[in-house]
Amino acid sequence: MGAKIHASWVDGEAFSDIWEPLREADEFVVLSCYVSPTGWARIESFVRQRSLENSQFQATLIFSLSGMRENESETLISSMAKLAGDIRIGKQVHTYVMKDDSSALFHPKAHGSSAGGKTRVVVGSANLTAGGMDRNYELMTVLDDFPDSYGHPFQGRIAGGFLDSSDRGMSARE
Repeated sequence: MGAKIHASWVDGEAFSDIWEPLREADEFVVLSCYVSPTGWARIESFVRQRSLENSQFQATLIFSLSGMRENESETLISSMAKLAGDIRIGKQVHTYVMKDDSSALFHPKAHGSSAGGKTRVVVGSANLTAGGMDRNYELMTVLDDFPDSYGHPFQGRIAGGFLDSSDRGMSARE
């Protein structure tokens, strides 16, 4: 089955529906330019719980420190290290912090998950903050059920799934 693509404005209630499939995820990847203490608490809680429930679960968390106050960034780095260093789940969790410079920022807002051969990739405007996840109206694009023919989950699926805007049907580029 090909990808199902839809975009919609979401508020906090709808945003939780987008995250619902994560509860059964075998793999989870998040890339975010900004994560607040509230956003980190949600991500950390989910990753810790899912890692303890499923020994095959894998998470890759990539964040930027851009826009964070110094104490926030130090707390985030410490919390990420603690999560990745937890002997019970450390091999399942990979954490990275992007070092932004003055000429360019790491600015994505995306997450992907796979469970039982089904994949969901979400790209949108929401930062991982209370506002972005609960209050703001955000535009989120959801891509569901990518075919397994792309290879390893996420690696290659993203690269193989770019849309060719010159094609009227907006089909995936071969």
